[in-house]
Amino acid sequence: MQKIFTKFSYAFIVVLLCFKAMADSTVVGLGAGGLEFRSTDAVSMIKERLIISPQKIDAQYIFKNVTDQPVELMVAFPLPVIDFKKVGGHGPYINIANANHENFVDFKTLVDGQAVHTKVESKALLGDKDISAELKKLGISYWIPGHGFGDKEIVQRQLAQLSRSVQQQLIKSGIVQKLDESEDSDLAPLWRLVTLYHWIQRFPVGKNVSIQHIYKPIPSTSEGFSSLLYDFEKKPLAKFVLNGTPEARYPKDADHLKQYCMTDGFWSEVKRTPNLGAFQTDEIDFILKTANAWHKPIGEFTLVLQTLKPENLVSICMDGIKQTSATSFEVTKRNFAPDKDIKVFFLRKERD
Repeated sequence: MQKIFTKFSYAFIVVLLCFKAMADSTVVGLGAGGLEFRSTDAVSMIKERLIISPQKIDAQYIFKNVTDQPVELMVAFPLPVIDFKKVGGHGPYINIANANHENFVDFKTLVDGQAVHTKVESKALLGDKDISAELKKLGISYWIPGHGFGDKEIVQRQLAQLSRSVQQQLIKSGIVQKLDESEDSDLAPLWRLVTLYHWIQRFPVGKNVSIQHIYKPIPSTSEGFSSLLYDFEKKPLAKFVLNGTPEARYPKDADHLKQYCMTDGFWSEVKRTPNLGAFQTDEIDFILKTANAWHKPIGEFTLVLQTLKPENLVSICMDGIKQTSATSFEVTKRNFAPDKDIKVFFLRKERD
């Protein structure tokens, strides 16, 4: 039987320069350094329905103009930051849907059911420094993330075509790194990619406006979860220790799992399936606090978590979630002003 265990999380992401961290639709304006995020008292988010699964995120909003005049706002939706330092062959790695395309998450926006073209602004950040112009001048398509596996992605090919002296300078600056010790080693990026979709939206007087974003998530994915429980012969580890409280347990040497509030019941479900071949995990972030940029709290917020199979598990730090089907869990909150963001842990059971 599938289980879910909940309590609020304190996780958040910070994006520097002209981007602030967010994933909910929010209000932006054109500042001197690019797009900047602002708040508005003219429009309320009266309803949000957020559906998260390992394969798709579907964020549905209903907005209302609370003034007596039509309002036009620049509305934005940013993707989670991609940190290329986390891309590697041993996991956890970043699972990008369409790594060699500019729209690498198949992002779509619908307004009142009709498709809307959104503009894209992307930046490459190294620490606090924006290196976008430097990379673009070198002919590097930094806004196409690639994935670091299989055939060389676009950026890796472009890096390989640079002169040896330019390559060495990029390595020295910490912008790229060699994948191995050979002289002709491929180069891999070390910057963080920030991607923001935006468009101008009109909010008429006395009429609700529905906005929907659909895209494929960028989960951190790993197949190493089994090593927390079993040895190489698939026998349970003799010294399996769980730290934390009954509402948030995590194995010794796996402190990062504390943020998902895995209860004693969760771990009982994990361990009770015999003859396990492997687990695969998907860790997905959704930044929720930016809903506070709109007028007043969210009137009604509904979160739906969907697993791929009934035997899979999911854990999140949020109170009140109840199972609504074999693969779905749901919670609704009213007059909701989120002060924490969402981090979801999906656990898939894979048999030999």
